[in-house]
Amino acid sequence: MKIAMMIKYVKRDGVCLAVVNLAVGLRQLGHEVVVIAGDGPGRDLVEAEKIPLYRAPIDRPVTGWLRAYRDACRWLRQWNADIVHTHYRYANIVGKSVARRLGIPQVSTLNTGRLPDSWLRVKLSCWGDLVFALAQESAQYLTDRFGVSPDRIVVVPPGVDTTRFRPVDEVTRARTRSEFGLTDDDRVIISIGRLAPIKGHHYLIQALARIHRQYPKVRLLIGGEGVYRGELERLVAHHELGSKVLMPGWLDPARVLPTADAFALVSNMEGFAVAAVEAGLSGLAAIRTDVPGARDAVTPGVTGRIVPIGDVDAMTAALEDFAQHPDVWRRMGAETRRVFLEKYDLLGCARKVAEAYERLRSRQPGSTW
Repeated sequence: MKIAMMIKYVKRDGVCLAVVNLAVGLRQLGHEVVVIAGDGPGRDLVEAEKIPLYRAPIDRPVTGWLRAYRDACRWLRQWNADIVHTHYRYANIVGKSVARRLGIPQVSTLNTGRLPDSWLRVKLSCWGDLVFALAQESAQYLTDRFGVSPDRIVVVPPGVDTTRFRPVDEVTRARTRSEFGLTDDDRVIISIGRLAPIKGHHYLIQALARIHRQYPKVRLLIGGEGVYRGELERLVAHHELGSKVLMPGWLDPARVLPTADAFALVSNMEGFAVAAVEAGLSGLAAIRTDVPGARDAVTPGVTGRIVPIGDVDAMTAALEDFAQHPDVWRRMGAETRRVFLEKYDLLGCARKVAEAYERLRSRQPGSTW
């Protein structure tokens, strides 16, 4: 099949990474994939995998959509595309028009747990003939808020390259830790994601501030950049945490995740969180807030802990447990990798998506999913 992935813009975020991973998996299965997107700093993620990238102003509401529609129709007609797969609401709008003009199916993915869903935005959502949800809670939301029939929804989580994300040997672990000034004795919790209030890093810093004198070996490593960096740095200084919180900027997750002892993602909202899957495959149990997708990935007491959103007391208790029971968290990390190898294998998830494409294409024109 020839599949066009259409996305609002290529940001350096989890959505763009999930789209790239899916494209890589589909190509490994023998399909052809192109990406049509508004420009952005995540284009290097696409180009690094040598996926053809057509830039179209999908990110410019109304004014850019006509040009994006015209260009996409021309490109995909020449390419003889079989499927248009859209991500984000703007891409849904443009993609639905393109698919109708070309007479091919449009499928779409809900990449977040919740969307701005005023009456007008509900009407403009333009979900495809088939809609992928990343978690069961997201599938229910599509039905409850947008009226998408359950028989049009397929739940497929994001796949991750299980050969790239894996535990490392002790020598590699020690060498990488030393680059951040960490020792073998340090108990390191890592959180990877853009620095924004919605990601909840401030909650983790507040929780660490409560326990750092009792557990001086606990360290927090935050990988990412964003507008909230200054505020987080001020919070670290206010609590006199000094070197206990490290914020080195963007990190290669495959390189740094295996050197930590646990993963934390305490955001207020997520679609699924690819970073959490990468961490699990690297052998890390997780502390997660109870957002959509978290319970699909974390079994409390088996592969990590789930805490209420914004509950610093619960996060503090989780950090204390992590500090007190290193062997338990090590065993949970090993179990997380075992479970994730089965659930989130890149090719396995891509195969489920491709099979859904084929079932959609095999139906007679005009029929519903």
